[in-house]
Amino acid sequence: MPEKMKFLFENASGYISGLIVFFILRSKIKNNFTIGPLVTDQNGEIILTKHLVEDTITLSKTEYPMDYGGDLCNCDLLAILVENKNQLEERIARLNEFYPENASALREILNDATNDKISVFKEIKMPVKNKEFHIKVSMEHRGTAER
Repeated sequence: MPEKMKFLFENASGYISGLIVFFILRSKIKNNFTIGPLVTDQNGEIILTKHLVEDTITLSKTEYPMDYGGDLCNCDLLAILVENKNQLEERIARLNEFYPENASALREILNDATNDKISVFKEIKMPVKNKEFHIKVSMEHRGTAER
């Protein structure tokens, strides 16, 4: 995985700022790792660093050792997930049961988000070689796998 990867989220009107995005690393050992929520900046950009990914993996394995295993080298897919507002509301409800502080943090981010009717899922096979990705989104769009 490169030290930094740039993800640019755009539609026909241009780059999309304020978009809540999750990155999911598919692990070949136990559960997948979720990075985020992250929010696109005013240029529709998110920089995903190798350091953030490794920190997320370490934290997940430390906090929930029975649920997570492996390291970055055990991951074979990076998924990009953008959920629409209704899906995010459902996520908040699920989180609220066991992780109310995470639910509250996501609720606060959702108040200013631009996810209203945007839904995207794209997959990138690992190892990742590219350093920049343009993610084209449209209303209620489900993306296909990128290779």
